[in-house]
Amino acid sequence: MSQLSLRPYLLREERSGDLAVFRVLLAVYGALFGVVRLDYLLGFRHQPATSFQPIGLARLWDHFPSNGIWLTLCLSLTPLALVWLWGRWPVVGLLYAGVLTLTLSFSNAFGMILHTENLLCLHVIIVAIGSQRVSRSAASTLFTPATTLYLCAWATALAYLISGTAKLRLGGFAFLSGDTLQTHIAVDNLRKILLGDSSSPLAEFALRQDALAGTAAVVVLALELAAPLALWWRRGALVWSALMWLFHLGVLALMAIAFVYPLVGMAFAPFLPLGAWVRRLSVRRRDLARS
Repeated sequence: MSQLSLRPYLLREERSGDLAVFRVLLAVYGALFGVVRLDYLLGFRHQPATSFQPIGLARLWDHFPSNGIWLTLCLSLTPLALVWLWGRWPVVGLLYAGVLTLTLSFSNAFGMILHTENLLCLHVIIVAIGSQRVSRSAASTLFTPATTLYLCAWATALAYLISGTAKLRLGGFAFLSGDTLQTHIAVDNLRKILLGDSSSPLAEFALRQDALAGTAAVVVLALELAAPLALWWRRGALVWSALMWLFHLGVLALMAIAFVYPLVGMAFAPFLPLGAWVRRLSVRRRDLARS
């Protein structure tokens, strides 16, 4: 009988193929992020100066950057991500990570702190640093692929653990009754209706289901607090990732809020055997081509 290992399963394998796929996905997502969020980011130029409360790297400045500097930062996100996607110069990953961190620090300084965007930033930083060569050999990098993905998985797990802890800190175990969850759904949809934004057509029905709200609150809190366990149990990680994805799908359905990074699976990618999935897909494509 094999002994139960206390070493996380994420560190028991080489995982170079998984990291290669994840880096490509990060770069593609980052390039699209720079395009899709460009108008949103540029809009911070028109925010009142009094609203600027610097955090992160933005603390190095006592005011929002000039229009020219801000425009340069925002417009450089997609080109840097595309060069990083090419993969010829790993140092570009560090430059992209720095620009992305600085850009999000400035946008977060106006109070719009989006944890899914910050998780993207953490993943980019970890992969960019871990991929730096420590010698002329391309195979010799600062972190092993397994360590890099392990750190990325921890970043995801901690994001959800902090979210669950915040629920308990702010609302206590009363959150488990479902009342807080129902109130949040109701207030968010009412605000959108009053402002003319898109609201959820399912919200009214869901708010009438008291038992469902209580069950959902218990499940969500349990999943968030149990996030670190996904680092040690492979099948558990797959189940946990699937359930958290369903949670975000529920948020989209009931509140019309799309947390894109987890909805497309990027938040959970460090837990997954991406390299094996790509190899299987390639084999199937070759088999179909031969048939």
